[in-house]
Amino acid sequence: MLHASVARHFGGVLREESIAEHWWLAGEVQHALAATVTASVLQRQAGLHDEALASTARALERVAGSAERALLHAVRARIRLEQGDDAGAETEARRALDETAAPRDRAEAFMVIASARMQQGRLDEADEALSHAAASDPDHEGLCIERARIAQLQGRSPTRWPTSNSAARNCAAGLPGQN
Repeated sequence: MLHASVARHFGGVLREESIAEHWWLAGEVQHALAATVTASVLQRQAGLHDEALASTARALERVAGSAERALLHAVRARIRLEQGDDAGAETEARRALDETAAPRDRAEAFMVIASARMQQGRLDEADEALSHAAASDPDHEGLCIERARIAQLQGRSPTRWPTSNSAARNCAAGLPGQN
């Protein structure tokens, strides 16, 4: 009870990884996962990718559920990608896909694979991975921009860009006006 109370009352004061640890000790897995993911985002933004990997590795040791493991692997895949470790990113993404992942986490794993493929110049494979991401979560916030990157790299830039929120959301099926 004490740890949950500390996590609740000191959320804006303590570092997010400390909040996560209190949630873990309180046995509040969903709160702990949310705090761990938030901590990893903040660590990545600060350039502390190794710390983000370490905190997500500790979390992986604590969770039993497949969906939770998928979430953490998807987060770790993004971290590895940001470190320039395409092979490690794909390994983590595949681990996420091997679990019973939520649609958003499946989409994120496919987005990481697509980004790695783009960096390797394997554009057809990147496009295929984005199609899988769109099938998993057509509203994924990064989908439209990644489709635009592939289109540009393939020399098939769209003749017009989505100008409204609804048009941007519908970008999952492909960019409008593509040749």
